[in-house]
Amino acid sequence: MPGDPDAAGDGRRQPAGRRRLSVGQRRREILAATLRLLSSRPASQLSIDDIAEAAGASRALIYHYFHTKEALYIAAVRSACDDLKSRLRPPPAHPFEQVRLAGQGYLDFAEENKAEFVALLRGSARAGGEADEPALIMEELRQHIIDLVTSSLGVANPSPVVRASLRGWVAMMEVISLDWLERRNLTRDQVRRLLANQLGAVLVAAAADDEDLSRAFARAVATADPDRLPLWARGVGAA
Repeated sequence: MPGDPDAAGDGRRQPAGRRRLSVGQRRREILAATLRLLSSRPASQLSIDDIAEAAGASRALIYHYFHTKEALYIAAVRSACDDLKSRLRPPPAHPFEQVRLAGQGYLDFAEENKAEFVALLRGSARAGGEADEPALIMEELRQHIIDLVTSSLGVANPSPVVRASLRGWVAMMEVISLDWLERRNLTRDQVRRLLANQLGAVLVAAAADDEDLSRAFARAVATADPDRLPLWARGVGAA
């Protein structure tokens, strides 16, 4: 049928047995296959044919949905980042609990979507050059994480000290998470505690040079359940 995206490039129908999926399902499968491949190979070494084979789709169908290889890579990175952001959305809770749950959601995503996570952090989809949209999408994600931490603590206008400190912690979190996924010589709970305690240490150091953050800590410590207070926060309270 003319214009049928499920037809092969020469107009032939797809091979018998190929699953019939909705537009949304097929699109998600193509994006997932793209990220799986990008976790082990950079974009420059991938072809649309490689992705079509991994996704169980035709080359024509991929071009029907995404038009260009670059558009496909951008959509794959955006999809994974949006998924991760949805895991980080905090419920109404105490600031320390919000941060804890966001960290848990981050590790949930990393463990359940290892290939996608590795592809995101290693920048395999980056095309290079000035208009490197996948890299910009990743920077949006990092800023989103920073905003989650500061908003949870009630810091409306983070100072350069706070922003730089948290930017450094996000980079550290990415490296530790990748190391955990690749080596598996730490338990998940060890990684969770490590990231939480490092965040606390970074914020304590920043608070020494930032009055707004120092006051936010005081409020959070004063309203927290003493039995659930992080060790680093107890030190802040004692000081």
